Parts: sequence; C-alpha cells; structure tokens
Amino acid sequence: MLQVKPSTPLHLFSIDSLMEIYKKVTFPQRSKIFEIFLPENAELSRTNPPYPSSLFPEMIRQVVSIISCLLSYPNDQWVDEIILGFLSMFSTSEKPSIIFNYNEFLSKAIHDQFLKFSTEGYFKYPSVLLYLFLFHQKDKFRFQLQNLDEQCNPQSIIP
Repeated sequence: MLQVKPSTPLHLFSIDSLMEIYKKVTFPQRSKIFEIFLPENAELSRTNPPYPSSLFPEMIRQVVSIISCLLSYPNDQWVDEIILGFLSMFSTSEKPSIIFNYNEFLSKAIHDQFLKFSTEGYFKYPSVLLYLFLFHQKDKFRFQLQNLDEQCNPQSIIP
C-alpha cells in the first residue's frame, strides 16, 4: 500500500476525539448541521441528541451506519453527539480543519479483530475495508474499475 506523509498533523479517530469536536460546536453551528443534513420537513422531537437516524436522508444514514460500525456501536438507529461531531466537520464549505488518522485506527481495529477472531468467530469490518481498498486504489489494478452505478452514473464515495 502506498504510504504518503500528510502535510498536516493527523488526529486519532476515536469516540473521545469526536465528542471533543461536538463540544466545540456552537449552537448556531449545530443549527447549520441540521439545515444541511436534515430534509426541510423534518422536525426534531427533542432539543438534545440522540436523534433517530430515520429522520436523515438515505446518504446520511449510510454515513451514520459506517461510523457506527467503525466505532463498534451495537446499531445505527441513533445519531448521537459523537456522530454529530463527525458530521459537523462537513457542514461548512471549507475543508475540515481536523484530519483523522484512519490508517492507525483501522490497523489497530483489524489487529484487535484478528486477535479476537478465535473467540468471537467473525470479522467486523470486511465490507468497509474492501470498499475502501477498491474505491481508493482502483488505479493500482491491472483491470479497469469504474465508479459507476447500474445506470452508469458516478458512484458515491459512500457504499
């Protein structure tokens, strides 16, 4: 795998780091998150998270599902402060100021999964890892991979 030195420092991807991001988000910024990621007709039944993921559009639910899986949540039915912290990084037109070290996170998670495989009997991340591998390294294969869906439209970065 090609290793590239990042130009900015990378932050550890963890529940604690995502919670810190959420704590720094002001109330007007939180409103902006909902304006961007919720449909116009959606109403929040409460003022504080968690919110049902069913309120969000399909694409956001897919992101919630991936983040929930990576953070070892038991399900993806709720959008809590942690996930809102992650979404907040993409709620402005600017490039996110925090860049996570997903390589380190995934390598530790994969290592832990291999160590526990004999007792747990399953590997938690195969589809996410396979997707990331194929999508982001498609130019490394001897055969052609296209990022198109069944209708030949550009495929989303989200599986």
